[in-house]
Amino acid sequence: MRGRAAQDHGGSSERVTALDGLRGLCLVLMLMSHLQLSGGFALYALHPGQIGFVQSAQGFFFVSGLLVGLVHVRACERGDAAAVRRRLWRRALTLYGWNLGLLVVVLGLASAVPLSWAVYRWWLGELVEPGGSVTLLAALLLYQPVYLDILPQYIFFLLVSPLFLRWLARRNWVAPVACVLTSWLLVQLGGHKPLEEALLAALAVIDPEPAIKGAFNPFAWQIVFFSGLILGAATRVWRLDWPAILRPERRELLMLALVVLAICAVWRLLFTLGLMPDEILERLKVLEHRREFGPLSVLNFAAFAWVLTWLLVAAARAEGAMRALAFATWRLLDNRFLVLLGRHALPVFAFHVVLCYALRALDWWYGPFTAPLPSLIASLAIASLAIPAVVMEALRRKATAPRPLGAG
Repeated sequence: MRGRAAQDHGGSSERVTALDGLRGLCLVLMLMSHLQLSGGFALYALHPGQIGFVQSAQGFFFVSGLLVGLVHVRACERGDAAAVRRRLWRRALTLYGWNLGLLVVVLGLASAVPLSWAVYRWWLGELVEPGGSVTLLAALLLYQPVYLDILPQYIFFLLVSPLFLRWLARRNWVAPVACVLTSWLLVQLGGHKPLEEALLAALAVIDPEPAIKGAFNPFAWQIVFFSGLILGAATRVWRLDWPAILRPERRELLMLALVVLAICAVWRLLFTLGLMPDEILERLKVLEHRREFGPLSVLNFAAFAWVLTWLLVAAARAEGAMRALAFATWRLLDNRFLVLLGRHALPVFAFHVVLCYALRALDWWYGPFTAPLPSLIASLAIASLAIPAVVMEALRRKATAPRPLGAG
């Protein structure tokens, strides 16, 4: 933040810039999570996932939902819900096109890599030898290669978003909250299993032994995206004054969230060091369950989000160390590199997927690398995320530049 914005963080443009920076930070952390180098790299020690069960995908979905709620609910309030639906569905169609393009690029890259079945057998599954029904299932977003499983969820969320926005524009928060909690709870209780079985039975027409592959269950992970959307829309509709809600002297919920984060950090450390007893480990697997976004993941993310929000909103008006920490956080999210990445999140995400697949082959054939080369590779990979963002920024400037008199 600069000037007065750095002092009070009150303007809406500064808040949107901070959200772009936060989304850019999620993309950087996502690359760090997805980058597979033999023996790892020291830079990964800075990833917040090392001290808990919060992942970059959670933050990416939440911020994306928050922006959808903030940006589109006003149009629904004005009675323009049909236009919002067209915009969001058109965006979903665009994402589908990007996902198909990514699939073609990744499969093309894999076909050019010697012994691709060994390099990518876990990442691509049956697509390591593409053709027939499995390729069709991939095109239908039902068989998702590793790292190509985020956009399909986002597509699903955008298709449903207009209904939620219309409810919230009418000041109906019960229906969207009930839908979000019911869907997530049904997954935790196994209520999605009959739907999966029915889908597999229907897909038997295409493939006698169909398979569904993906790292996320959208009916569970929707709780992150739509929580953000509900909060974003509620901020506009009810004109929530977050500085008044989150006052520096009110720290009860902050303390509770910090306790949750501390417990999760200890459990994560015990898991990382291999010191967790088998009985507790089995419970942890059930409660954390990444694909179905288990209760521990929800609780850990909620606590982390609350602490970050309190830090940005309340601590900025505190004194001493808390104010300094809040200012440092605002400066981080206002970083030009991160804001640029967040502003062009889609091409940056696509670039990061191709980059991870390319570096996987490089590491397979020439690794493992000795320190400090892995961290150098990771650093260069992070810096390279700016390439698609700079290209898109240049194209945007060219498209909006005034044409000289007499041109055309």
